[in-house]
Amino acid sequence: MNWKTVAQNRAAIKPNMVVVGIDIAKKWHYARIQYPDRQFAPALRFYNDADGFARLVAYIRHHQELAACDDAVIGFESTGHYWMNLAHWLTSQGFKLVQVNPLHVKRSRDMLDNNPSGSDPKSALIIASMIAEGKYLKLTLPRGIYAELRELTTRRSRLMHERTQKLNLLQAALDRLFPEFTDVFKDPKGKTALYLLEHYPAPEDLLLIEALELTRQLRAQCQKSLSMKKIERLQAKARVTVGIQEARHLIRDGLLDAVRAVKSLQDQVRVLEARLQELVPEADESKYLLSVKGIGLITAAVILGETGGLASYSHAQEVLKMAGLNLYVVKSGQYEGEHRISKRGRPQLRKTLYMAALRLIQKGMALHEFYDRVVVHQKRKKKAVVAAACRLVRILYALVRDRRHYSEHWSGPKPQVSGA
Repeated sequence: MNWKTVAQNRAAIKPNMVVVGIDIAKKWHYARIQYPDRQFAPALRFYNDADGFARLVAYIRHHQELAACDDAVIGFESTGHYWMNLAHWLTSQGFKLVQVNPLHVKRSRDMLDNNPSGSDPKSALIIASMIAEGKYLKLTLPRGIYAELRELTTRRSRLMHERTQKLNLLQAALDRLFPEFTDVFKDPKGKTALYLLEHYPAPEDLLLIEALELTRQLRAQCQKSLSMKKIERLQAKARVTVGIQEARHLIRDGLLDAVRAVKSLQDQVRVLEARLQELVPEADESKYLLSVKGIGLITAAVILGETGGLASYSHAQEVLKMAGLNLYVVKSGQYEGEHRISKRGRPQLRKTLYMAALRLIQKGMALHEFYDRVVVHQKRKKKAVVAAACRLVRILYALVRDRRHYSEHWSGPKPQVSGA
């Protein structure tokens, strides 16, 4: 947030407005109102339910009358998920909502009374004061299909994280029980490997069935051609395994639990991805994003879900800030540091854009030439990838803004090669 943005935000707070700061918690919230003359109303403690929300509205209306104001702006820290119910409810009531950076609130505690102590009423007062000073951010609540996309992609990301954890447990158990398994099946999460580990988790289980019968079974269940020599090689490894013998049955049970958890999580991910396949094309902006070669359905879903739609932003820079890809530099006296990204934004959006940039900088892709130019200038490949991610945001924003599909000969935003 630069001084121009702060000035614009401050100008948006009109003399006929009261400013409401809300400190969010799980059950009880605290609200504090600042009048146009910079005086504060007593704090209100209200519960996180319909009656509590009604008390908040009555509190705001009462102090609007006292201050002779006919409008209000409400802000809070958007931390965790406890704020979401209140935010959607207030929006449905026609209130203007903004958000403040939790880090700014924390650092402003000392400035208020030269005391680092914190309390909920004090935090609500600080939030109201920051909004009045223009130190707030735009709040975009996803609606309709964009809300569904955010929920689906968030759930998918969580399931993928859990899957990685279970795969690590699977690999750890397999290393102790049958370390030679991956000499034959390189990827233990593959369909055939998971079937084997589920039905024959220990080496001694593999030796109870003939190689020919096991090969037929795998061909039928996994629907792929499989050489019997591969199964014979696996059984030969099972006969001379160096897997540990102590507590072997418990390790086997742990391996079996991990395999079943991985398969369950994979099934859940497939269901979510099937739903995304149906949902993404329904978003009007998706056709412009998917017109860029290398932008897949999951990437488009994350971008649209996390931003609530690129058309709701007035400039691509706002999207970069949302992703935490905006640049900053520390200067003091004769010292000038390196340009870095703030990383103060949505981590899933930032990760998705970075991974998309890694695909698009490959030879023959949209950002390959741009990436090469930045590498020559920066001499650092990771910074060049970040620059490509920023470039991608500008391209996607321009496509949505102009409502057109991507063309290799499109003369879009000029490359930014200074900094990351």
